[in-house]
Amino acid sequence: MKEERFHDSSLRPESYRWAAVIALPLRLVVGWTYFSAFWRRLVLENKLIPDDPGYIGVKFNHFLPNALGIKPVIEYLVTHPSELWWFMAAFTIIECLVGLMLMLGLLTRLAAVGVFSLALGILLG
Repeated sequence: MKEERFHDSSLRPESYRWAAVIALPLRLVVGWTYFSAFWRRLVLENKLIPDDPGYIGVKFNHFLPNALGIKPVIEYLVTHPSELWWFMAAFTIIECLVGLMLMLGLLTRLAAVGVFSLALGILLG
């Protein structure tokens, strides 16, 4: 009975297997891209300390002149350093979770929404 179900469909079980084989490297590369941002920002060198020269929040000043659509948000965060720190901490944690979820294959659709949101925010900045 199972063979009849797939007989009429254009997608066969082999297609699903190949889709998984092709998606795995993509998930690993994109997942590592986001997880490594967390790793570099927090583990290798803590860039979330506002008084240190490598503070990641300073880069927001460079986003401000050319931001598309999110200029008021960036301007607000730059003028309110405590909110900027919380935003950067949340952004870093979300990058970690999204990267791990993709690499481990957990809730990949939710992780893909996270990747899209993070990438869109970076792009508009």
